[in-house]
Amino acid sequence: MKYYLMIDIGASSGRHMLGHMQDGKIVYEEIHRFSMAQGSWKWHLGVLFRDIIEGMIKCREAGKIPESMGIDTFGVCHGFLDKYGDPIECSSLLLDGNELLKAREEKRYDFMSSRELYERTGNPDFAGSTIFQIMNTKERYPTMFDKAATILPMTDLLNYMLTGVVKSEYTYATTNCLVNVNTHNWDKDIIKAAGLDPGMFVDLTMPGTFVGKLLPKLKERVGFDLDVLQVASHDTASAYLAAPVMDENSIFISSGTWSLVGAESLTPVISDKSFERRLANEGNYEFRYRVLSNCSGTVMMQRVRRENNNKYTFDELMYMAKDARDFPSIIDVSNMALNFNSDSMENIVKENCRETEQRVPGTLGETMGCIYNSLAQGYKRTIGNLEDCMDKKFTSVNLFSGGCQDMYLNQLAADVTELPVYAGPVEAATIGSMLMQMIYDGTISGLDNARQLVDSSFDIHRFDPQT
Repeated sequence: MKYYLMIDIGASSGRHMLGHMQDGKIVYEEIHRFSMAQGSWKWHLGVLFRDIIEGMIKCREAGKIPESMGIDTFGVCHGFLDKYGDPIECSSLLLDGNELLKAREEKRYDFMSSRELYERTGNPDFAGSTIFQIMNTKERYPTMFDKAATILPMTDLLNYMLTGVVKSEYTYATTNCLVNVNTHNWDKDIIKAAGLDPGMFVDLTMPGTFVGKLLPKLKERVGFDLDVLQVASHDTASAYLAAPVMDENSIFISSGTWSLVGAESLTPVISDKSFERRLANEGNYEFRYRVLSNCSGTVMMQRVRRENNNKYTFDELMYMAKDARDFPSIIDVSNMALNFNSDSMENIVKENCRETEQRVPGTLGETMGCIYNSLAQGYKRTIGNLEDCMDKKFTSVNLFSGGCQDMYLNQLAADVTELPVYAGPVEAATIGSMLMQMIYDGTISGLDNARQLVDSSFDIHRFDPQT
């Protein structure tokens, strides 16, 4: 049996998934799970790497030795190596969302106009972009920053710790407002304008690139060796690979902590309209583009649940939202400040309604109704923006990743967008990583073959508009 190891790292947890082919279908199982809940948006390299190795050891203990592996995680995060090639543990410093918002409001990082940045990178600037994180690190931690010789996307920093080989993967890098949309490599003019050294950045390579074998000490520790690959290491890029709907008129929604609402394009979409509507052009496999809008997602439900001391299950919160479906107020889920604000989510929702002179939720159920309705309306608004900017009409929605397990949100999305919604697969980023490894070793021939395989391997549920 040929096994593939996929390590998917989310904001709250990470997991090792082992995949293989059985009776012509993709099969996978969770072999290890670990917590990322060590502070808000915080990376602890030592702890994280220990968990990665522990999961690999569990593969050996299960007698299922993978032939290759790939790591994906959420975008815009980065790490540093010093001049000796040692990871700088402060790569894991706390990303203070409020501080980044404050810096943007004070225009401390206005080294280039938003429009020029968009023309060059195809991406709107927002407080959490890697470029602003790096500038914030340089400003607040100058002594640490002076030690940095190399800047790597977080997944490539972990690959380096496994293999000792330095590479930077394209899809992950395109989330950071530093990659030129036409050259598919770092934009040195942007880097210089930001007061950074272009020599700190490693030329980009594409998903499916071989990184290396395990370092000898790690090979001995885990008990086997394997090919470490660059997959589409931004989790949304990986998830988009696993979207089974091959119709060119399909909308893609990666529904998870964030909701990434977009469409595939063979060319970037950069215009006055797309700039005004803040549509991003993120890189994907085969130099395809994910033309999308980044909306808040299930993190809103997660935060409400956590703020109520996990008193309610997600299903109970969902039914509260369903009972309050007619609550009229809608907040803008595409506002990135929504998730960077560290106040309680209930207070954020209420304050947004108050500021926009809408009815303020009076109960938890009304807050949940507002959240669900706002997400669905955010989908509809983004689809309209995409249709206008891409000059096409979309006829269906493929909604995948963890959020597709929410049956009410799936139906609400269909009702509000007035389009059929195809929900699944759940573990889209994991499956995308496996597909990339299978393309690398020749098991499947390419992206079209990969998506056909997903369609035949998993149950995709259709939700038709009911209102």
